[in-house]
Amino acid sequence: MEPLRGPGARKRKAVDYAALHEGVAKVGTASRWIPHLERTKDEFLDGHALGVARLATGADLNDAWARKTDLRTPAVIASTEGLSMTLPPPSFMVRDVAKVIGEGTPVQVMRSRDQSNLDHWSLGDWSRYYDAPRREEVLNVISLEFSRTALAERVRSPQFVRQRDWIDTAWPAALRTRGHWPQVQYYCLMSTAGCYTDFHVDFGGTAVWYHARRRAGKP
Repeated sequence: MEPLRGPGARKRKAVDYAALHEGVAKVGTASRWIPHLERTKDEFLDGHALGVARLATGADLNDAWARKTDLRTPAVIASTEGLSMTLPPPSFMVRDVAKVIGEGTPVQVMRSRDQSNLDHWSLGDWSRYYDAPRREEVLNVISLEFSRTALAERVRSPQFVRQRDWIDTAWPAALRTRGHWPQVQYYCLMSTAGCYTDFHVDFGGTAVWYHARRRAGKP
């Protein structure tokens, strides 16, 4: 059923994500961005030409930098030194996420080629898919929030982030003590090679921090 639209509203053109995944040209406005991003990925990772700040250590991510940039500049930090954050060891991978949170925990899995969600997956299913010698489809997990799980005991965001997190600084302590707070602080994203999501704006224009970890020997 087509949603109701007000006068003058424009109908959004559908994008054939399956064709986009196969590399078919002219399937929608998003198709022109994929080749461009592929050509410029080294430039993007370098960051200088795109206005991305390169900070040597976490100590450079401070109040002075925040005032200078108004937090409008993305930053890539080469070293975790000075960030005062806590992370599992480098050997901690997808199978460990499943064991710590619980292999029976339901998880929302996204099929990359058409951006559809797959139902009835557990973290155990996802771990077995991720470690399989051959994968039939390109799948993605982007919505596993773990702030109320055992994994939260092993992860702590950088001090710079905690000092500006409204949940940490403004949410009533009495509610937090009773276990009531917005569950949007800690997400574990697990992606395989070739994954992408459509262009979007996160809820509330959220500012985020990422710590990226790549599995050695397999994308």
